[in-house]
Amino acid sequence: MALLALVSFAMSFVESLPLYFSLADGLFFFFVFFYLVLCFLEFFYKSMRGENIDYALSSILFVTDEIDVTKAFFETKIGTEILTRSGVSPESLKDFISSERIPIMASVLNFENNFVDLVIYTVALYEADKKFQLFLSQNSIDKEKFIDSVKWVADKEEKNRHKERFWSRENLEAIPSIVWLCGF
Repeated sequence: MALLALVSFAMSFVESLPLYFSLADGLFFFFVFFYLVLCFLEFFYKSMRGENIDYALSSILFVTDEIDVTKAFFETKIGTEILTRSGVSPESLKDFISSERIPIMASVLNFENNFVDLVIYTVALYEADKKFQLFLSQNSIDKEKFIDSVKWVADKEEKNRHKERFWSRENLEAIPSIVWLCGF
């Protein structure tokens, strides 16, 4: 979108009359408008990833359907990373997902309180899906090792999220001030 705006801006100088608004000028303003709208939407999205929202869990819940929670969980990037961290190969995961098993519906998951993060969600999923427990035990993974992998991935995602937030207090304090750069 930005490239189209720059091309239409360059094309606007082809006309000889200074106050003549050509099609290139109109296209420039059109593309700049949509570019800015998309930029502001991205800024809004990144700013809404606040401290109280578990981004890793929200990205999983976004693709989760109500019929087969286990399948949806492990078809995501984070779910696959959790199992890879646990020591499960992607091939055996695909075999498990496509095997004969009873889908776990979202309404089966039980949560103790209103706050749910990635660890609480995966513990509820682990306890609800007996076939998944059997699959993990066949791969020599107990509940503790699985939860440790979930915690590791959640911490990694949280660190990545903090790096992306350039406007956070810690990141802004690390940048020297203009006064310091000028030597005043």
